[in-house]
Order: sequence, then structure tokens, then C-alpha cells
Amino acid sequence: MCTILCKTEKVFLGGHHLTLRSPQIRDARSMVKLVNSFVQEDAPILINKKLTLKEEQLWLKSIIKGIKKLKF
Repeated sequence: MCTILCKTEKVFLGGHHLTLRSPQIRDARSMVKLVNSFVQEDAPILINKKLTLKEEQLWLKSIIKGIKKLKF
């Protein structure tokens, strides 16, 4: 039973309403677009090559699996 990382939280930060939730596999496409835009801009992030959708899906699956294993 994952009660901290698996729940959704609504917060108000800097004048904006935000919803925080654990990652989902359907997030892969938008994450690829975001990361690849940073890579294209040569932004100072830890990755320096564009990702494929398959790479992001595999990474997300491993993260989701790790979150589900956690019990708080």
C-alpha cells in the first residue's frame, strides 16, 4: 500500500494551482518532447542526447515499478 508517493496532491504555489501525482506510462510522449527540447537548446541537464519514446517508456516503467514497491 503506497500512501505517500501514489496519491495525488493539489497545491497552490506561486499563484498557480498545481496537481502533483506519481508518473504514469501515458506521460512518456510529453516527457520525450520536454527532454528533447532541453537537449536541442543545449540546456545544462544530465542528458545530452535526444530520447526515443521507447527509451522513455522503459525508464518510466522502471520508475513506476520502484514507486509501487515502496510502502509507507
